[in-house]
Amino acid sequence: MRKSPWSKAVTLVLAFAMVCTSVLTVPQTAEAASKPKEMTLSAKERTLYVGKSFTLKVKSVKPAKASKAVTFKSSNTKVATVNAKGKVTGKKTGKATITATSTSNKKLKATCKITVRQQVEEIMVTNAARRRVVVPKGKALTLKTVVKPDNAADKGVEYIVRKPQIASVSANGKIRAKKYGSTRITLRSKDKQKKIIITAFVPKVRVKSIKLNATKKTLDVGRTFRLQPTVTPSKASVKMVTYQSSDPKIAYVSIGGNVRGVKPGKAVITATTLDGKKKAKCTITVNAVKVESVKVNPQVQEAIIGQQFTLNARISPSNATNQAVTWKSSNTEVVSITQAGVATAVGVGEAEVTATAKDGTGKVGKCKVTVLPEGGKLYIRTIKVTPSEKSLKVGESATLDAEVTLIDGTIVTEENKDKYAIRWISDNQQVAVVDSKTGRVTAVGVGKANINAVALDGSNEIGTCAVEVTAADLPTTPEVKLTEEKIKLQEGAVKELTWTVTPAGTPVTWHSNDDSVATVADGKVTAVKAGTAIITASVKGGNTASCEVDVISTKPEISLTEVEVNLQVGGSLSLKWSVNPAGTAVNWKSSDDAVASVANGVITAKAVGDAVITASVEDGNSVTCKVHVVPSQGGSSEIILIQEKLNLETGETATLKWSTKPEGALVTWKSSDNSVATVANGVITAKGKGTATITASLEDGTSVTCTVTVKDPKKQIILQNAKVSLQPGQTWTPQYTTNPPNAEVRWSVENAEIATVNETTGEITAVAAGTTTVMGTIDGGDPVTITVTVNGQQKPFIILAEEELNLSVGDRYQLTYEVSSEDVEVEWTSSDETKATVNGNGQIEAKAEGENVTITGRIVGGAEEDKVTCTVTIRPKQEETAPEISLQEASLKLLEGSEVTLNYKVTPEGAEVTWGGYDKDVVELVHGENGKVTIKAIGVGKTIINATVKDGNTVTCNVEVIGEKPPHIEITQTEISLRKGATAVLTWHVDPADTVVNWESNKETVAKVVKAEDRQVTIEAVGEGDATITGSMKGSDGKPIGNTVTCIVHVTEENVEITLEEEKLNLVAGMTWQLHWTTKPEGEKPVWTSDDPSVATVNEEGLITAVTNGNAVITGTIGDVSVKCTVEVTVPKISLSETAITLKLNQTEGFLLSAVVIPEELKEAIANGEAEIRWISASPNVATVERTEEDQRRAIILPTQLAENEGVDPERHVNITAAIYIKDQKEAAATAFCKVTIINEQNAVVEDDNNFIYKLDESAEGYKIQRGLQSYVVSKEDIAHDMAAVVRKMNEVTWDNNFLKNYWHRFNLDTLKQSKVLSKVFEMSGEPEIKDINATTKEITMRGRTIEVKRVDHANGSNLIITYKNSGRTINIEKIQAAKEGNNVVITAEIVAGGIHKDVKLVVSLDGKNATLYSVVSGKELAVATFAQADGSFEIKISQIYYYELLGMFETEDYLSSVKITNMYYKK
Repeated sequence: MRKSPWSKAVTLVLAFAMVCTSVLTVPQTAEAASKPKEMTLSAKERTLYVGKSFTLKVKSVKPAKASKAVTFKSSNTKVATVNAKGKVTGKKTGKATITATSTSNKKLKATCKITVRQQVEEIMVTNAARRRVVVPKGKALTLKTVVKPDNAADKGVEYIVRKPQIASVSANGKIRAKKYGSTRITLRSKDKQKKIIITAFVPKVRVKSIKLNATKKTLDVGRTFRLQPTVTPSKASVKMVTYQSSDPKIAYVSIGGNVRGVKPGKAVITATTLDGKKKAKCTITVNAVKVESVKVNPQVQEAIIGQQFTLNARISPSNATNQAVTWKSSNTEVVSITQAGVATAVGVGEAEVTATAKDGTGKVGKCKVTVLPEGGKLYIRTIKVTPSEKSLKVGESATLDAEVTLIDGTIVTEENKDKYAIRWISDNQQVAVVDSKTGRVTAVGVGKANINAVALDGSNEIGTCAVEVTAADLPTTPEVKLTEEKIKLQEGAVKELTWTVTPAGTPVTWHSNDDSVATVADGKVTAVKAGTAIITASVKGGNTASCEVDVISTKPEISLTEVEVNLQVGGSLSLKWSVNPAGTAVNWKSSDDAVASVANGVITAKAVGDAVITASVEDGNSVTCKVHVVPSQGGSSEIILIQEKLNLETGETATLKWSTKPEGALVTWKSSDNSVATVANGVITAKGKGTATITASLEDGTSVTCTVTVKDPKKQIILQNAKVSLQPGQTWTPQYTTNPPNAEVRWSVENAEIATVNETTGEITAVAAGTTTVMGTIDGGDPVTITVTVNGQQKPFIILAEEELNLSVGDRYQLTYEVSSEDVEVEWTSSDETKATVNGNGQIEAKAEGENVTITGRIVGGAEEDKVTCTVTIRPKQEETAPEISLQEASLKLLEGSEVTLNYKVTPEGAEVTWGGYDKDVVELVHGENGKVTIKAIGVGKTIINATVKDGNTVTCNVEVIGEKPPHIEITQTEISLRKGATAVLTWHVDPADTVVNWESNKETVAKVVKAEDRQVTIEAVGEGDATITGSMKGSDGKPIGNTVTCIVHVTEENVEITLEEEKLNLVAGMTWQLHWTTKPEGEKPVWTSDDPSVATVNEEGLITAVTNGNAVITGTIGDVSVKCTVEVTVPKISLSETAITLKLNQTEGFLLSAVVIPEELKEAIANGEAEIRWISASPNVATVERTEEDQRRAIILPTQLAENEGVDPERHVNITAAIYIKDQKEAAATAFCKVTIINEQNAVVEDDNNFIYKLDESAEGYKIQRGLQSYVVSKEDIAHDMAAVVRKMNEVTWDNNFLKNYWHRFNLDTLKQSKVLSKVFEMSGEPEIKDINATTKEITMRGRTIEVKRVDHANGSNLIITYKNSGRTINIEKIQAAKEGNNVVITAEIVAGGIHKDVKLVVSLDGKNATLYSVVSGKELAVATFAQADGSFEIKISQIYYYELLGMFETEDYLSSVKITNMYYKK
């Protein structure tokens, strides 16, 4: 090759430089210049954890002064990576080899074996609230520790206590409290990678109760409220409180009690004390933030036919809960609009597009759209407006006319004027307004205006009328006109009348002469019921217009699908029919019951012949169906089932399809396992995981089956929105549901520089402009992603696909690159333009032979680091035919885990091919013999594989790897111990269930697999030692798929022994017991089971929980060795030494009441604090009860003394309750009652409404009551309830015409008293003051409290109204409905008090005479009713009301202020 003059010059310069170098450089020794022959690294083996790093260095070389420069390479970059400086970083668990290669001696290498282990990343204590626990002195608590991740190499935890004198901690985390105080306990992972600190408190003063500053609170979405707890006693040692929301998606509560409304709904925030777990609750009602306004951008839009444009709706306020809108066009023939806001110009004209808020506020934003014809098609030449000038007075109107002349000179006629539309516009609407379509001008103010007729075809032609408006001479008389004079409507229909009024804007008054027939509001008429009504519209000082409205009744109607059917004798058919309104009764009739009968639409064929089936509705229509009955085909019966197998998820239903011979034969359905699937009439409902056989049988025994396999529902997250656009600093929480409900979701973000996400709540916070992905994951389910776009100025970026290129002189190559947006400008440069140039589009041209030419792409105006580079090597241009490669596969789609061999051809044969450019996390290339290249799909994603033949061309293959959930297997035990010769059974589960699992032992001389079937594998111990049993799965290609599981089997010659301390236990229901055992060899763990979990359960740690009366056997098993413990469970009982006592009001010595508890173990439990007896007084203002310090089973009862100004009652009553509470149980295990009567020794003297004096004396026989000269003796039993009973007894003897006898007795108020209504109203016993208000109303007063009793008579009986006048609280009975169910009449009603709604139900037997009203919620009786039957009607009259229970429904001590019970009737 001939050199150019420039080449000669360069050669001379280089030669001169070499001479200078040889003169200035100090000569090196021969040893320094030699290559290294031996090399040692700083480590030969190293173990590190995922994410951790260390630097590998060259420790020494021989000769000593040889170069230590090396290059590093990892054998598996997925396990460990290494950079140029030797920094090794663990990526995931596994093994890799780091190889160091001398740069001076390529044959010299040294290696370091790397083992990467998973370190402990998180330690959690599930029973330590905010990393704090409370342990009472002398008690113990075992910390429940969870170590994450599950694949951590060493999940062991060490416990270190700071102050062992306060509490000790065992190796398994069991804390024992020794003395009062607190201490820190450090939990450290045994791999030393993670530690946490918790604080243990041993309180001296225990918490007794907690109260919050609010029990109810209403918040708007996004608003906050701070809960303030008050813990008693104030000197409690540990006052710490934790908070929990029943639904954080509605109301979120922070650690400090700050509550934030998340979305509309109700949630309960529970505050729990760390000490004693005392609780207080606050109900949070979160209201939606309503939309205040909607603005559409743009508000005015012009478009050409066929053009599309997007409208945007801006919601105010920006934090409105529901920001969705409904888009609508006023004229879809002009503009159509999608619900995404994309509008399309359809036809010439105008339309209004509205965006209406979906949150129910009805707020609307509008855009006025004008659609013009296609450009260039200008049909209109001139528009002439007649008249061209017009004078009007304010209030006057005139219609203008426009003569439209087309470009060909023709004048638009009336028939085709719509084709050449114009629009009327006023240039001064304060003077004159004009109807845009009709040209009618109305003068509204003094002045001048031009009324323009504008062409809508794009010609911009305009015709004008100059209008001058002067003041009106005199006010015009208002006038209203109705377009319709008479209309017909069906019941329930609504129609808006058409009307005009002059002057415009004059108020119109609307009126209906019969609102029961039709109502009217602002011209909108609503039909109420059949009849005729006159609607009038009037204006003040003007006329009246009217419209007659004829309302037509809506009659019921029935329709029938079949009009003619054929049946065999003995067959049946269910007709398909519908009735409107729904629920209307249908009458069925056959013209010949001997041929075919009908009942509820089911036809039964009886004999050969024809019949007509008629279905009719009362006051409505009737329909018919012809039935042709033919002889039975005879022969053997047959049933055919379409589906033989079904796969369902729990909760799903499926309907089987079948046919029978003879047609219509009776089919009986049965499931082999109703816990898996049930069946009714061929409809299968999946109940639980498993397999069931559904059998369909005929009467003669013929049957078919369908196998139903039920799986648990796939866990999933259902997102409402998968995309969100935010401003920097703005937050947004995704709305989603999970299956199963309330499953835990963990959130993560791809790029935290653009947005961050709260791991638990999913709240996204926008950081900087850009787009990123937020991922939500659920255990065992597929993840979901949310695309988050943060608006604003995004930092520009450039991505270059090529990093290295091999070109030949003369080649041109277009670089592949991507920029962040179209407006990003890239400047391309070459480091040596004599070798290669690059143009502004990134196209390289190879000029001359050379290496390491750097092509650089920089963003114009960007930072220095915002650049990309590509290194180019240029070879001489080959005169002969360049090598060429061709690839058969241009694109591939592979399943994750699969592999495929590429088909390619190279000419000439044997030419060197370089493969690269692909993403090594997506695919792996394996090179085999004879140039074979295999692609292994290793990760989901897309990539491009480049194949470049040396000095030749490059071909590509686009590869997409898609994922599929691999099968997964789990086993119940991962380690077991066996004696030689013994067997054990492992239980395993695999998903999908039909996946084949292969089991094998790595040492069959120690343990071997005997049998594997029905999800169980049997292992036999052969010889002493350890063996690993492995379960694995293979695909159809014989290659491993999914995970593998292992179980380590320890086989010993010596016998396995279990020693259990407890052989028999007597436990109290609700209590627990920890079993104590030892094993030989040590450290073995039995598997614990109960033969009757309904009596006693046992967990894997051997903790027994007693449930109810009975006996259960608890068994602990290791291999074939087991131990047993018999547990006898007794339900606790309590009884009192007295069930009723009488105390005197003024006595100061208390009464000692004793409790007896059984069984005997309960006494011991009470003594050691595992149970307690609580004593409660139902009314402390009557008597108090206090437990003795030395014995919980004894309590002192004392009457409560009255203040001097309080009245004196002869008797007062209260119930004292003794209740057994088992530790950590919320409900009492057993209760006993003692009725306490407090009497006042003073005689009671009262006065009735007739001024008679009553005197009460105690005698041996009872109480002697004297009224004037008359007296009556009442036994103590008779007046055990209250003094009102005494008055009642006197009334029965002496007051023949008295109100109390006749009126109270008539309404059975005796029962009212016996239910202690008066005691509830007046709070104590005593004699009432009775006052006549009128003939039907009485007023009863006692102790300052008053009730009014009133009788209301009507045709069917009487109602009783009782009003409690002292309280503002009201209870009403509403929504009373009656219906017949079987042989009963069921009446339902709703009781409302203070905004609380409760359902009640009254069931009346038609055979009996009494009924009971009871609460649907609690089942408690609330009232008794009587029942009578006459003239086809049932009359149900409530006679007795248990007001005490009625009050109890609302959990309040407030008194009723107004209760009205009405008689209820049911018509047949």
